[in-house]
Amino acid sequence: MMTGRNRIPMTSGVGVAHQVENCQTCTNPTKHPIGFWDGKDSHGQVFDCDNYACELKKAKNELSKMREEEKMISLIENEKNGISMEDTRSRRKELGITIAKMANGLGISCSEYSVYEQCREPLPVGLVDRIEGVFKKEIDRHLYAPRLKPEFGAIRWDVKA
Repeated sequence: MMTGRNRIPMTSGVGVAHQVENCQTCTNPTKHPIGFWDGKDSHGQVFDCDNYACELKKAKNELSKMREEEKMISLIENEKNGISMEDTRSRRKELGITIAKMANGLGISCSEYSVYEQCREPLPVGLVDRIEGVFKKEIDRHLYAPRLKPEFGAIRWDVKA
């Protein structure tokens, strides 16, 4: 049973918070930190281990497999529609477009765009032309960027070489 989209599956009816607490206090010798978190009133480490008898480890592995399956389904669906999110991501980065700017240009949330770019869900075909529009707008902005004419302080439009 899942506790929500892309979250660690619940094991034996135990809540995720309790599972994480168990991981924090676990003394298994294979336990090692894999990350850190910090908040206003709390902080700590995120751990992983090689204890395959651990219910939390089993749940994490199950989630990892589910995410890989989702990604494969999305990649296949995107390929059928002639879409490569790897190429889209590379082009976005090359043009200096942030995820936030891309999402704003598409009229969707950052998290929704990120889901598509990470291939956690197939990109809707209707967004392809809109993505190209964001790219075109950014290319035009770079090609015809206003530059100040130093002697007059006036803006002139130049095509960058």
